[in-house]
Amino acid sequence: MKRHWNIDELIDDWTLQPGEMALVTQVRTAKNRLGLALLLKWFQHENRFPIRRQEVPPDVVGFLAHQLAVQADVFQQYAWQGRTITRHRMLVREYLGFRETNVDDAETFTQWLVESVLPRQRQVESLREAIYDRCRAQRLEPPSPPRIERIIHAALRTADERVYAETTAKLPPTTRTRLDALLQTTRADQDPDDDGGGRSTLHELKQDAGAIKVDSLLTEIAKLEQIEALELPADLFLDTAPKILEAYRQRVTAEDLHEVQRHPDPVRYTLLAAFCWQRRREIIDILVDLLIDLIHRLGIRAEHKVDKVVLKEIKRVRGRNRILYEMAAASVDHPDGTVKDVIYPVADEQTLRAVIAEFKATGSYDHQVRTKMRRSYGQHYRRMVPAILRMLTFRSNNERHQPLIEALDLLRAYADSTRHDYPETEAVPLEGVVPAAWHSLVVRQKKRGKKCINRISYE
Repeated sequence: MKRHWNIDELIDDWTLQPGEMALVTQVRTAKNRLGLALLLKWFQHENRFPIRRQEVPPDVVGFLAHQLAVQADVFQQYAWQGRTITRHRMLVREYLGFRETNVDDAETFTQWLVESVLPRQRQVESLREAIYDRCRAQRLEPPSPPRIERIIHAALRTADERVYAETTAKLPPTTRTRLDALLQTTRADQDPDDDGGGRSTLHELKQDAGAIKVDSLLTEIAKLEQIEALELPADLFLDTAPKILEAYRQRVTAEDLHEVQRHPDPVRYTLLAAFCWQRRREIIDILVDLLIDLIHRLGIRAEHKVDKVVLKEIKRVRGRNRILYEMAAASVDHPDGTVKDVIYPVADEQTLRAVIAEFKATGSYDHQVRTKMRRSYGQHYRRMVPAILRMLTFRSNNERHQPLIEALDLLRAYADSTRHDYPETEAVPLEGVVPAAWHSLVVRQKKRGKKCINRISYE
């Protein structure tokens, strides 16, 4: 509870109503009247009794004391233990229509948490609040804080055991064997920094993606292949909340190899399956990010290489914009004049040829970039495409994007082919796939008017 209250808040939440005043004034001594009033209003506000005297804000004590016409400091004399406070708590429960919780209620709370709350929530603070709300709804005095903690931990343990049992039952024997294989170490791959036990496949799966390069992408694909080889059932965690799966995943990530190995079979299989389930989704996201970054890098590097060549080849024409302006002005002022009489006095033939040469070099810039991208792709980046198409499935519900989905299917169908061009009989999607600027590199005209689609450029 907060420590400071303004007068409006005190009036709204801590004013004694006539029936409450009648109950409190039955008590003889001032300290006991103030103590009973505090217990009553506190329970109404918090749905529980205060645990210790220091928990009560002085503002609240002073406001209640003013209503009872007693001194606020007499609250320090109120016995916090003994028969008096026990009787006062009983009076409050009877007045508000509540009762104490018992052992059966605790068992009911545990079962309720397992069935209704834990499937979607595992944070202890949230579970504690859920129990208080449940008690308020059923007009029960909440259990003591230590007992609530025991109820929560018992429910968590029961819920976990249920998940362990259900998950293990869904795993085929072959999948269990492959999960155990993730924990096996190989001496050949031993890490000089480890304790001599060698590296496990699980250790490799835990590693982050490397730098933005093709080898990093292929490494992540290899991880995804290892997870796919487990053949986890599609409905394995259909009824398990993502937060719970993430908690299991983080547990495996934090534990050492020998700690994972020591878990009982149901616990070990569930934790490993949850780790691989979540890691698979994460790796797919990483692959998409790496693919986008690599494509971006391919274009940027091509531009940088072409820039160096163009800067060497182009002879910059100083004051080109001024020359063009003066040529335009001279043409407007002398519309009937000849080029030699009107234009050459502004810009001689040599200058005009330099402008033409610069424009031609600059105009071919984009074409040079695309050519450089195609060369880099064919010599280095292309090896990532078959692996990407093999491991990732591309979908779209947008009709506008269907040509692109068909194009990806075409790439997948010819991923292992050695052909330079697609067969003439193949229906290759072009519209909505190949930008106009790339058309000349992708489509070549053959004899008799037939078109040839180059595979590398199309990819």
